[in-house]
Amino acid sequence: MFRKLPYTFTTKKPAEVRMGKGKGNHHDWICPIKIGQILIEFSFLDLKLFNILILLRKCIKRLPVKSRIVTSQYGILSKNIDKNFNKIITL
Repeated sequence: MFRKLPYTFTTKKPAEVRMGKGKGNHHDWICPIKIGQILIEFSFLDLKLFNILILLRKCIKRLPVKSRIVTSQYGILSKNIDKNFNKIITL
């Protein structure tokens, strides 16, 4: 579930157009994000914890912002999931 959706837009004037003559056309939808906001929330029911963590790590690589994995059970998880996986299981 997406917690934040684009709700405002930016404008841009075409290339090689003189200054003035008003605002440009609609260009992109944006969503201003503040530090600490949750962007996307997942609920996995049938997958093992390690598979979920690998899947989430692949998703984070594709985001254009710095991100962390936060769980309700374990809190903030470190970036190196493979090495710390045994620590997560023993908690």
